[in-house]
Amino acid sequence: MNPKQILSYLDNCNFPVLGNGYYFHVDQQLTLYQNDDGWALVIQALGYNNRHKDLDGATNAVYIYSNSLMPSWKESFHMKAKTVNAFVEDPETSIPSFKPSATTLEINGKEIVIERSVKAYKIKGIALEKAPNIQPWEFLRFITPEHSDLFWLTKDELSPEIPPEMEEIISIRHWDHPDTFDTEPSDTQSFKTIAEAIASRNYDQLEKIDSNESNNTHWKFYPQSGKL
Repeated sequence: MNPKQILSYLDNCNFPVLGNGYYFHVDQQLTLYQNDDGWALVIQALGYNNRHKDLDGATNAVYIYSNSLMPSWKESFHMKAKTVNAFVEDPETSIPSFKPSATTLEINGKEIVIERSVKAYKIKGIALEKAPNIQPWEFLRFITPEHSDLFWLTKDELSPEIPPEMEEIISIRHWDHPDTFDTEPSDTQSFKTIAEAIASRNYDQLEKIDSNESNNTHWKFYPQSGKL
């Protein structure tokens, strides 16, 4: 396949909407796999479902694009965090925040200390909306990317679309994402570079995607996410 064919395929696929009004966007990961038989591109987008009141609202939306799936794609939703009963609803707004008594919680088998310092959140660019109360999506943004791996699907979990013999080429967290009705993958430099790499099997330019000035995947670019 040449780059134009790959981009044409991607343009006709659904992509995660990072500014989704029902999910507070938290973090994201893009991974490219390839071997002699083909390629696969996996996007995982972590968000918090605003209809939930506990940590089980943390949802990983997984999108798989591959020459073996063409002309279609695969999407699925995964919740690796469980209800922890560490939150209480505001009686007036029904918005959940941590109980004063909550000190730690468990995510996918790992115990994590609940940080309550407003300053600590500010350092990471998180302005608590109801300070000093901490809402679930604010906590999730605070613990990522350090603990993002607790939510991502592993290569084994992505099977059979990603066979064991398929090599991971690169995994990045930032890229130029086609997140509006006005742009498609073929309009972005990130996916042009990815398509070129897949077609040529020359991966030298992929490392530069993560630091591109036009990248827009960070949650700060989607202040209206989760607000519906």
